[in-house]
Parts: sequence; C-alpha cells; structure tokens
Amino acid sequence: MQQPGRTRRLRRLTLALAALSALAAACLTTGAAARSAASPPANTAPPTIAGTAQQGDTLTASSGSWSGATPMSFTYDWRRCNSKGASCASISGAGGQTYVLTPADVGHTLRVDVTAKNGGGSASALSAPTQTVVAADAPVSTAPPAVSGTAREGSTLSGSAGSWKGTAPISYAYQWLRCDPRGTSCYGIGGASHETYTLVHADVGHSLRLRVTASNQAGESEALSAPTAAVAARGTAPANTGLPSVAGSALQGRTLTASNGRWSGTGPISFSYAWQRCDQNGGGCGTISGATSSRYVLTAEDVSHRVRVLVTARNDAGSATAASPPSALVQGPPVVLELPVVSGTARVGSKLSASSGRWRSVTSVAFYYQWARCDAHGQHCSPIPDAKSATYTPTGADTGHALFVQVKAQNSVGPTWANSKPTAPVAAATGAGGGGSSAIAVTSVSLPDRLVVDRISFSPSRVHSRSQPLVARFHVSETTGRRSVSGALVYAVGVPFNHLSNEPEATTGADGWATITFRVLPAQSLRRGSLVVLFVRARKPGDNLLAGVSTRRLVSVRVG
Repeated sequence: MQQPGRTRRLRRLTLALAALSALAAACLTTGAAARSAASPPANTAPPTIAGTAQQGDTLTASSGSWSGATPMSFTYDWRRCNSKGASCASISGAGGQTYVLTPADVGHTLRVDVTAKNGGGSASALSAPTQTVVAADAPVSTAPPAVSGTAREGSTLSGSAGSWKGTAPISYAYQWLRCDPRGTSCYGIGGASHETYTLVHADVGHSLRLRVTASNQAGESEALSAPTAAVAARGTAPANTGLPSVAGSALQGRTLTASNGRWSGTGPISFSYAWQRCDQNGGGCGTISGATSSRYVLTAEDVSHRVRVLVTARNDAGSATAASPPSALVQGPPVVLELPVVSGTARVGSKLSASSGRWRSVTSVAFYYQWARCDAHGQHCSPIPDAKSATYTPTGADTGHALFVQVKAQNSVGPTWANSKPTAPVAAATGAGGGGSSAIAVTSVSLPDRLVVDRISFSPSRVHSRSQPLVARFHVSETTGRRSVSGALVYAVGVPFNHLSNEPEATTGADGWATITFRVLPAQSLRRGSLVVLFVRARKPGDNLLAGVSTRRLVSVRVG
C-alpha cells in the first residue's frame, strides 16, 4: 500500500524539476537576447583635461561625450607620457577623476584614458596630452621680515613677512623669538605665533626677533628679522605736575587755546582734550559735544558761563587727566531765552503792551522797541514810523493787519534782535465811523447820494524797493452825511496798468476801510521823486461799474 503513494510523489517531484529547468532556460535565453539588444558605448568627443600643468596643481578630467545605452559608468586611468604625449604609462593609484601633479611629473605630459561601460559592453577613449609639467619654485626671501613698535614692556610689536619670490600661493607662519641683547642665542616664545606680540616682563633686557616661514607647493623657507633694541622695563604712567591752562579772550566768537600743562612719566606721551561749559562760579561743568581739539570757538551758548578744558595724558604705562582753571565769564551780545510777548486786544484804539522777553547777558542790557504792520497772515511786514515804545495803540490804518514788535537787546558787546509772534488782525474800533457819525450799510446809499473814497493811507509811506509790498488802505463814505460806509466794493489798479500787481476788489469793513496789498512790478520806476499812480473805484454791489452810486478817482504815492 505504501509503494504506489511513494511512486506518485516521485512523479510529481520529477515534473516540478522539469518545469523549473524550462523556466531557467527561458530566463537565460531572454537575458542573452537583452544583452545582445543593448548598444555598447561609442565615443563621440574625446575626454579633456582642465588645470595648470605645474607641480602641485590639480588636474580634472571630463569623460568626453558618448553614445550608447544608458545607464553608463566611467573609470579613469591617468598616464604619464613623454614631452610629445607618447610612450605613456599608467600612474599607479591614479584612478580618480582628479589628479595632483607630483615632482615625478615634471618634464612630462599627462593624458587620461576614460573607459565607458553599459549593458552592451565597454569602450575606451584617450584625452589629448597636457602641456609639459613645470616645476614649482620654493619660496625665497628677497627682503627680510621687519618689526615695528617700541621695545618696552607692555608695548605691542608688529611684524611684516618681508618680501618673497616663488610659485604662488605662498603662505606665512610667524614665530617670535626671545634673544640675548645682541640678537643671538634665540629661542621660540610659546604661543607667540601671530603677526603682533605684546612685550611681557620676561622680555625685559632681551631683544626680540621674528622668524617667518614661507610655504608653497614646492617647499618652505625661513627668514629672520633684525633684532629689536633690548626691551626696557615698563614705564611710569603720566602724572600732572602743572595744570593745563586756557588762553584767549572769553568773548563769543573768539577762539580759546589749551596748553597741556606739565607732566611726568615715561615718554612718548600723547594728549587728548575735552572742553566743558561750567556755571558762573566755575562749577557744575558739563562736556561740550564735539569739542575735542586743543582749540575751541566760543558760541552763544557759552555766554554768561565759564569754560575749561580737560587734558588727558597717555603713554604705554597708563593715562591721567587734569582740568584747567575755568575761564573768565564768557561775554557776548545778549542771548534770548524767551521771546517778547504782545499783550492786549488787537483793536483800533485799544493799547497793546510788549514784554522785552527774557535774556542772558554778563553786563546790563538796554531794550529798544519797533512795532511793525503786516498783512492779515503776519507776512509782508514793514515798520510803523514812530512806534518805538513798549506800548502801541492801533489806529485805523492797522485795521485788518497783524502787528508784531521787534525788541533789540543791547549790551556792551553788541545787539541781538528778537521778534514777538504776530497779533490777530486788528479789529475796527467799537462804534467807529466817519465824520463823527455811525457807519451805514452800502445798501442804504441811493441816488442822488454817492460813494466817495475820501481818505487813503499807504504803508510804506514812500515806495523804496520792489521787494517790499505796498499796502494801500481806502476809506469810503457817502457824500450826503460823510458817514463811513460798510460793505462797499473798492477796486484799485496801477496806472499804467503794468506798474502794480492786479488785485481783486476789497470790501469795506465796519469802519469804512478796505485794504489792498500790491506788488511793485519791474515796469514801475524807482527814480526818487517819481509817483506810483493808482486808479480807485468805489461801487455798490449790483451797480454797473460806471453808473449808480459808483465814483472814481486817481491817487498816488511818492517813490524814494
């Protein structure tokens, strides 16, 4: 019973082995067919070599260009050839894409053999030869290293590499040597391997030298500086033995000059300066920003103060500072601290008062006042004749104008001027009118009554220049009762037309006055004694320019 079962199992195993054999044969057939189908590499552009043919430099190979199935891999074989690129032999161990030229390559050319491999096979291509490899020149000193600085404990010495020839690049290493006073029997100072070296107590009595080692791809070479002087012991720090002083007149705008005073200490000693502004007693001193030279020009800020200088002496051993005695009180023209102020109501007939402001001065100060009349915006101002006291009462000519006061503060040195802020435009007097009666509205004036420009004022009273505006004020009344008229339209124009700027009509106020500000044009002659002529018209709104209650006249102001 067991024999038939065993026979069946053997039969199934035999059939499985036959199937596996058939599958393996099929795979081998397929792989061979695939290999035969892949195209092998073929070089289409030869490899190239980049780099300088000089000992120590690195050459880099490119694989060139290839056709064939991918992926494709490359291997490199560097070869040393004769000067004509022939008789080449592979260089042991040179199988990378880069190669560093060695002394053995000097006088030879180099080529690289590149092998490309893919599934279809392999192929090789050889580069053109390089230039003949030249040797690198080792560094040679042409000027020895040099050392600068003071040979004193605590000072810093600085070294230079000197001059060298040889194949670049050249690198430098530094070593400071401690020697006997004659510069012999030298030995290296531990850790002193930089271009600078600070002398320590152990260097006292010794000279120092600097050894420079220059290196490049061809080798290295050393050069030695000349010895320094024997290192002296650390000097003594500066100490003041005579105070600094300040010379010059204590007057605004003048220059003060500092002397260093007298100092002990090891030379050389350098000096620096800081100027200070003090109170009237010479105390409470504060440093003046930027004042750091031995000379200082006194400013307005110094007036009524004293000035001194701090001198700092410095050497290798340390530093010390000494202050000069304070200068005399600095004098100058008065310095304004607070501007003048105008108080009171800006109204015709209402007195205005001016403060002198607040000032700083060493000597006593006298104050002088000048009131000025401006346009309503506080611009185009001109002095008011005879208005030169601390008080001023606005007149009808000031109506609609802003006023300000200029204060001149005078001491024994000179004057300084300061202006107040402009007032509001001056209002007409309460109940003001013309001819002693109240003003009437222009709408109440009817024929046969007429409007008339009966009063005119100019500021300035004479024309002196084209840069100063001409402010004209016109008073309008009615012919019957000579009462001031409000609301009338006033138009004025220079004659000829191009002598003054063309300005719009102005309306009379509650006091009957209208103000027009003109610019004096280049066509107007400024010859002394000539006239600036104006055509003036007053009319009722709505009336024809030349009819109704309107009237016209010519007026003038002198030049000079």
